[in-house]
Amino acid sequence: MCDFDTVINRRDTSCLKWDFRFRHTDNVSGTIPSGLADYDFQVPAAVQKALHERIDHGVMGYTGVSEDYFTAVTDWYQKHHNTTVEREWFHTIPGVIPAIVLMMQTMTKPGDKVLIQNPVYHAFERAITGIGREAIDSPLVKTEDGAYAMDFDALDKALAGDLKAMILCNPHNPIGRVWQEAELLKVAELCQKHNVFLIVDEIWADLTFFGHKYHSALRLPKQYHDNMAVCLAPTKTFGFASMRIANMMVPNLELGEKLEARMLAFGFDVYDALSITAIMAAYKDGEQWLNELRSYIEGNMLLAQQMLAEQLPQVRFKLPESSYLAWLDFSAFGIDDDALKHKIIEEAKVIPSMGASFGEMGKGFVRLNLGCPRSQVEEQIERIIAVFNKL
Repeated sequence: MCDFDTVINRRDTSCLKWDFRFRHTDNVSGTIPSGLADYDFQVPAAVQKALHERIDHGVMGYTGVSEDYFTAVTDWYQKHHNTTVEREWFHTIPGVIPAIVLMMQTMTKPGDKVLIQNPVYHAFERAITGIGREAIDSPLVKTEDGAYAMDFDALDKALAGDLKAMILCNPHNPIGRVWQEAELLKVAELCQKHNVFLIVDEIWADLTFFGHKYHSALRLPKQYHDNMAVCLAPTKTFGFASMRIANMMVPNLELGEKLEARMLAFGFDVYDALSITAIMAAYKDGEQWLNELRSYIEGNMLLAQQMLAEQLPQVRFKLPESSYLAWLDFSAFGIDDDALKHKIIEEAKVIPSMGASFGEMGKGFVRLNLGCPRSQVEEQIERIIAVFNKL
């Protein structure tokens, strides 16, 4: 049995979550950071063992990606997701966002419009505008039960507006939706109809819960493959986010050659030796660890849901289909985002990701990271309950 209950001190490890996130508050003492999306768990023992062996080897020269690397990735996706990944589609890049940026640069030019679906991971808009493109929003719609859906009529109209690319988050961060095959197919159809290139971020693929199943865009009919690129990465899954590595899958081989040329311009033709080692070990020997982790995260989510339902029912929390992130709706309190931020950070002393950072649709929400020991989940929720029950 894996130990996810032990609280590990991450301070003084140059940890973004625990060493740098306190810039959000002047009242540091006793504050719990819960915004950044990484675990407070150790990586699988098999990954630790492989990294120790690689370090003990002692030589850290230039490193490439071997056939064993490709096999580890392709075998994992075939076994766990019934998804075929071809060897010639691979483009290994240091990180999902760099991969998305390189793909945007390959498929668009400065001034072009790129579509996103708010509320969505804030790095997408930053990446789009950072390379001189224009971010266009086609927001998701919230249903009566607190879930989210795509407005395909609105999406159709938006894609008709001289767009060149769309970034789809599958599964979707921060709302935790796992898009179904029919929804993915409709997106692909609309993108093809309007000649909009589809870029899909599937970093949360392995972290689905409560019986929900991830569907990769790579499983769509081959007629849509030439108009898409899909980014895969195990760094969220197995908890080594600092090892920046991802695989951008480009079934259109001509576009893949153009992406490869851009990668070479940035020197992305050699790789971090430890990242390669970690991926191979995780995909080969991390299955049992992941199964136990998913069960543990489900327990964390159920605990948070029960506590809020019983003690602070004004906060709406729909269990996520994917990710270890809780998307909490505080809109019933009728306070603005500045007041909400003050209540949670300065009074409850919990530092979440504020919903407004994910776009206009995120106002009134906060995102909490429940990828941590259960005692920390309970402490976060108890603090929030104590503060908001005074309103």
